[in-house]
Amino acid sequence: MGMLRLEDKELILKCVSRLNEQTAFEKLREYIHHYNTSTYYHSIGVAHMSLWLVRALHIKCHEEQLIYGALLHDYYLYDCHSGERSFHLFKHAKVSLENAKRDWKLTKRQENMIKCHMFPLTFVPPRYKESVIVNIADKICALYECMHQKPYHNYILNENRIEFLIS
Repeated sequence: MGMLRLEDKELILKCVSRLNEQTAFEKLREYIHHYNTSTYYHSIGVAHMSLWLVRALHIKCHEEQLIYGALLHDYYLYDCHSGERSFHLFKHAKVSLENAKRDWKLTKRQENMIKCHMFPLTFVPPRYKESVIVNIADKICALYECMHQKPYHNYILNENRIEFLIS
């Protein structure tokens, strides 16, 4: 299994850039998600892992919809560690979906990706293969983030580019 192709990385970058320009997506940088990882980088990691799984498993799917669904799956826009939000694990998918619908035009497929990314905790089963992929990618990234102090140290950031290198 290899890394993502340059055109895959560029597609993800294009989607991240559009969300940064047109929504509050960049605000996710302010919130810690798992240990040292912001919700912003977690979401980008899930988009990369989702597309990587598609490539590795030779799955045909709606790739751009997959990327946007993955990027917006944790678009809940609050500090989940502040104590203000009870039952975060069970409720954040619904809040993320409400926020994403407010700020972005979603397809039914993307709505399902966001709504059921916490299955089976939320009891809403995935209806599309893209939803299953995001669900699995989210678990892989969460595990990775919990096991490493600086999980995304391979991100190379500057004003115009975000690259993710799968080691």
